[in-house]
Amino acid sequence: MRDTHKRVALIGNPNAGKTTIFNALTGSTQHTGNWPGVTVEKKTGKLLQHKDVEVIDLPGTYSLGAYSEDEAVTKTYLLHEKPDAVIDVLDGSNLKRNLYLTVLLMEMGENVVLAVNMLDSARRRNADVNVSKLSEILGMPAVPTVGIKSAGMKELADAAYQMCNRERRYLRIDYGNEVEPHLQRIEQLLSDRGITLNELPARFLAIRLLEGNAEIFELLRKQGLTPEDENGILNDIRHLESIFKEDMESVMIEQRYGYIEGVVKQVVIKQTDIEQRINVSDRIDRVVLNKYLSVPIFLLIMFAMFQVTFGIGGVLADGLEGFLAFLGDMLGGFITEPLLASFIVEGMIGGLGSILVFIPNIFLLFLVMAFLEDSGYMARGAYIMDRFMRSLGLQGKAFIPMLTGFGCNVPGIMATRTLESKSDRMVTMLINPLVSCGARLPIYVLFASVFFRGHESLVIISLYLLGIILAVLMAKVFKELLFKGESTPFVMELPPYRVPTAKGMVIHMWDRGSEFLKKAGTIIFAVVILIWVLSNLPWGVEYASQESLIGRLGTFMAPLYRPLGFGTWEAATALLFGIVAKEVVVATLGTVYVVEGGLTAAVSMYWTPLSAYAFMVMTLIYTPCVAVLAAIRKESGTWRWMFFSVVYSFGLAWVVSFLVYQAGRLLGLG
Repeated sequence: MRDTHKRVALIGNPNAGKTTIFNALTGSTQHTGNWPGVTVEKKTGKLLQHKDVEVIDLPGTYSLGAYSEDEAVTKTYLLHEKPDAVIDVLDGSNLKRNLYLTVLLMEMGENVVLAVNMLDSARRRNADVNVSKLSEILGMPAVPTVGIKSAGMKELADAAYQMCNRERRYLRIDYGNEVEPHLQRIEQLLSDRGITLNELPARFLAIRLLEGNAEIFELLRKQGLTPEDENGILNDIRHLESIFKEDMESVMIEQRYGYIEGVVKQVVIKQTDIEQRINVSDRIDRVVLNKYLSVPIFLLIMFAMFQVTFGIGGVLADGLEGFLAFLGDMLGGFITEPLLASFIVEGMIGGLGSILVFIPNIFLLFLVMAFLEDSGYMARGAYIMDRFMRSLGLQGKAFIPMLTGFGCNVPGIMATRTLESKSDRMVTMLINPLVSCGARLPIYVLFASVFFRGHESLVIISLYLLGIILAVLMAKVFKELLFKGESTPFVMELPPYRVPTAKGMVIHMWDRGSEFLKKAGTIIFAVVILIWVLSNLPWGVEYASQESLIGRLGTFMAPLYRPLGFGTWEAATALLFGIVAKEVVVATLGTVYVVEGGLTAAVSMYWTPLSAYAFMVMTLIYTPCVAVLAAIRKESGTWRWMFFSVVYSFGLAWVVSFLVYQAGRLLGLG
């Protein structure tokens, strides 16, 4: 007996606003896990005013193929789970492309509700969508929505709830005089033999068989499809392909788009002038995607991003640093117990405070990145890099996880699951930690603000570019030596440019920045306490001296880093604890350096510009943090590649830092 619990699946093309609508429909009831047997994230929640209905957020997809893990999850769920209703999120400004998925759902017999989103973008393109006409033609509810404003959510939830109880219907497209007789023969064959699959319409199964879908053939063999039946269908396919001179899947796709074209002509009202104006997005892309200007523009935007990060963030950070120094002096004079005073002033304020002072810089960086992503510019990065990435044996789509890695390498590694080729996934996974994440920013800000004042943006851009260059070079090496194979074709979707909303940017900034605060309150806090304890042991030694446990540990490792210009026990200890979380590098230095004037004074006293830059290069490249290593282990499915990442990244970091420092000395910079 079928479970009476109602389920609504949420589906849509990438960049159609599906995630925003899922958040609006479920609010605080969301739960996150993984789909069984794969690493793809699974999100569920309760439907607004209908808490007895579960909403399942399916991975974004353009069709019901299985070229990536995301697409496979979506297709498998729809084929085997049969939700009570499906909310299909459409980008109203790209209706023709989005309706292809809708047609497939209708052929499956799903109870579909359309969320026609982004109508404002359509209007900016001199077009409007007659939503009520669309609903009438397709025979299903269609609700205009504005996801970022939560407009239309109640109506959408009500329509989905009512659709859960509707009798299933399916769309019957006329595939033409040549194809229809074969379809009807196969459909009749399945009906006569009683061959069914999870309540799917016989016509849908017949279409998939005529397209040569191997998975449907395999599933229907288990339901009674005989070798003779299969041979008859294969003969039909060969006969039709000899007529059309192309494969049957392409023939069927063309017919579906013919149907969609007829729908679009009736529901999309275009308003064009005499000059047939090119829309704003196309005009912008003529410049930012120009063969000669695209890369300089990308670098200029990065420079501007860091100028904002340092210009505004630097002022705020200086104010916060001054407040923490005042707080440390005040508490140091107020607390009479020496050990407690040491813990508060040197451990908490010196260690944890040295990290918290960079909060303004980090949040501003994430705010600017949110602006670039929400405006549509970040998606152009993969397009710009496609030709270059393909020359290295990867597809341009592999640059998307690298862009994600600028915020944090963990979601960057998780984003590799959208790549169709396993070799591309593995290579992108291994090079992703070379992309400088937000956790390294406090290290860069600290040293750049001390030694490169006035040129901080250029110094940090050089580190980001070095990470990208090393990533693509290692991709070439890995492709040649470890993961040979051709890259899969890639068509990059470029969403239209939009004016980001302040609310959306703040939400994205907080989502990323709050992870930093959580780290500061948990992992970094715990490590700071550990470092403070090790700095006081054995009892009786001078705090954070070379005779303390942490000093002895650092002294043991320091010779390894001497050829790199920072062979001190403090630097060695900071790098060791930085494997827990890269922010801990600064926290460790803030805890072990006991100098009047704080960490900034200590850095200027014990480091040089050349050793500081070599150290920043080391922290850019060396062993990923524990969270990233865990993500590599999870996504690759084996410990082997995690340990490989540990070894190769440290070796590469040592070599590059050595070259930077020794070359600098030869040039008289040390």
